[in-house]
Formats: sequence, C-alpha cells, structure tokens
Amino acid sequence: SAEVIKATSMEQYNIFHTVSLIESNKTHNLTPRDWKYFGSEDASKKLSWLYQLFGPKTKVSMDYYIPSLEKGQESDAMYLDFYQREAHSYRWKLNGMRPDDIAIIGDLDETYSRDYLRALQVCDVPQFRPGQSCRSAKVYASTLVFESSPEC
Repeated sequence: SAEVIKATSMEQYNIFHTVSLIESNKTHNLTPRDWKYFGSEDASKKLSWLYQLFGPKTKVSMDYYIPSLEKGQESDAMYLDFYQREAHSYRWKLNGMRPDDIAIIGDLDETYSRDYLRALQVCDVPQFRPGQSCRSAKVYASTLVFESSPEC
C-alpha cells in the first residue's frame, strides 16, 4: 500500500544509490492482479510519485515481470522470488553497482531502521570486507514487518 511505501521510504531517504522495484501482474500464488504502476495516466502519476520518495540521491527503477506459468504449474512456491532477484541483479548492474557495494534484497514492507542502514554505510563490518564470495548472504537481519501476506 502507499502508506507502507511512504513509511519505508522515510527510513531509507537518501540512503541508497539505487532502489530496484519489480511489479508483477500476478501474486505469488499466481492470482491475476491489476498493474499499479503501468498502463494508464493514473499509473504514470503513481510512478512519478514513487520516483521521488527515496530522495534526490537515489535512482529508483521500476521493472515489470509477467509470469508465464498458470496456477498449478509452478514447481516451487517461491519461484517468483528467484526470477525477481535475478532482475534486481540485472538492474543494479545497469545502474552502476560495483563488486564492493552492499545490496539489500527485501520487500517494500520490510525495512531496517535508518540507524542500522547508516551503520552499514560507515562502520567496519567484517562480513562486508573485500575479497569474499558473493554466493551467500553476508548478514541476516530481522526487521519489523508492517503488513505482509503471500495472498495479496
């Protein structure tokens, strides 16, 4: 919802270089849904609003994903997450992400406190030192979830 996006963007204002968003026309359980940020004048206004929320230093990108599978054809309940993560990696690269940059993958309704994000930027975090493999997450974190449902 717009309220959740506003709340998380306030915590993240001018923190990130890039915010990569992906919208789908189906939910995780493959139920069709309408596009919010594509295909109409209202969608264009919403997208313009979204681009401004994270601050003037943050590049916001919106990509779109159309699953080709129908309900009952999916082999893994989280397969959409896999494809969306691939799209985020592609977008980050297009937006200039370097090997030593920090990436956070999460839903918009999941956020870290501004203090935690700033600490990641300015403190020496051993898990983020150069020369490590990028094959697995370096840091796992628990965070507040404002609203959440795989059925939405």
